[in-house]
Amino acid sequence: MQEDYARYLSQDIGLSARTLEHYTGVLVPFLQALVGADGANWSALTSTQIRKFFEGCARRRSPQRLQLLRTALRSFLRYLQCRGAIRIDLSNCIPRAPRRRLVGLPRYLSPHQLRLLLNNCDRKTAVVNIGRVIDDQSTPAST
Repeated sequence: MQEDYARYLSQDIGLSARTLEHYTGVLVPFLQALVGADGANWSALTSTQIRKFFEGCARRRSPQRLQLLRTALRSFLRYLQCRGAIRIDLSNCIPRAPRRRLVGLPRYLSPHQLRLLLNNCDRKTAVVNIGRVIDDQSTPAST
């Protein structure tokens, strides 16, 4: 099935070799997770299985790689529907990839700026009053 899909992408859709490599490469874990020893039973594929797989990947991938996986999965699911392997379009069951991750504080903040930022946080809601931080930053530091 993977070879047929690759041929479909290159010949019918006209994707570049690099895009084709990305699409087929990110599908390998999906195929490994959902294709049993007896082969694929695509007609039994459910939106729950697809979402569960995607959400499991979301914990281990960057937002960019997750978006690529989403795009490739949607393409593959449309291909399965086009081939008659599945009856309904399951491509819309995949949630959007988050656009960014909160990985930490910006490295460019000075210790003084960081102290101002933290002092202006509402600890109950984790909201920062940015206007107050900017006003406080314009006053000289008392160290």
